[in-house]
Amino acid sequence: MRMLATGLGRVAAVSVKVAILVAAAGAGMSGPHQSVIAGTRPKTDAVVRVSAGGERIASIRTSRGVTTMLSLPAEAKEAVCGDLFDAQTGNGCFVIQRSGRDLFLKPLKAAGATNLFVKTEAATYAFDLVVVSPERAMRIVYVDTAAPDRALVAASERLERERAALDAERSQFASEREAASAELDRQRAAIGEEARARAEAVVREWLVAGVVRAVPVARRTARGRDRLEIEFDEAALVVRELTILRGMIRNRGAKPAVVATAELSGGSRRIATVNTVAPAGGEVSFALVFAGAPGPGGEVRLLDADGVELVSVKAFR
Repeated sequence: MRMLATGLGRVAAVSVKVAILVAAAGAGMSGPHQSVIAGTRPKTDAVVRVSAGGERIASIRTSRGVTTMLSLPAEAKEAVCGDLFDAQTGNGCFVIQRSGRDLFLKPLKAAGATNLFVKTEAATYAFDLVVVSPERAMRIVYVDTAAPDRALVAASERLERERAALDAERSQFASEREAASAELDRQRAAIGEEARARAEAVVREWLVAGVVRAVPVARRTARGRDRLEIEFDEAALVVRELTILRGMIRNRGAKPAVVATAELSGGSRRIATVNTVAPAGGEVSFALVFAGAPGPGGEVRLLDADGVELVSVKAFR
């Protein structure tokens, strides 16, 4: 009896040790696809997480006889493989199936490599596919969107700052140009006003001194061909045997009117060079300078480049 009790005690001790070993082996399992059979090596890279997107290319290890699931952050809209299997020709290494956010990769050959692009709604992911032995193949691959490269982000931010500074400089330059243009117009107007004031003062002095005399214009307006109109000032100035007659040409027609010369008759025929263009629907001022004083019944005729009369008016009595 004492020997039987001793044997049973040894059996119980061995059973406890076996139970502890089994429990320890079970507690050591840390992920799917890991074997609990003694003597086998756990597949620590069967389930992995990679970063892809932008300029980052992730490498995926596959194997013939093994399906690798590629799980994306969003639904896969399109997959483009460099060595996709063609059922009609029998060429190609990879069969790819798509289901929502997941792609299933199945190589048909024991060796090979290619690349894969997967497009989602918001991004494009690039992968390198390589065929390896089954024990090295990845089973489940979770894809994270790669963070933007810090250098690229910094360069982009720098470009944005430079663009903003350039826009500010352009805006400031436009403001300064407008201000300069306005100042130039103001100075031009001031110079013109000053010149007119001086001219009037000189004319008044000449009138007082008898150097300049005014000859009234009897008829100031007239209409000619092609809807051309002419209007003279109230008087012509005779300065040292020169007659100066100022006026305005209005072109009511649809084409520009070229006024080449002007002719003053009355006593003798005198010619003045004009060389001005009245734009269609516009007007232009002119000053005619004839030799000598206007004679009685003096008529002014405006002529084109061919000497054809455009408009005439009997300006002087």
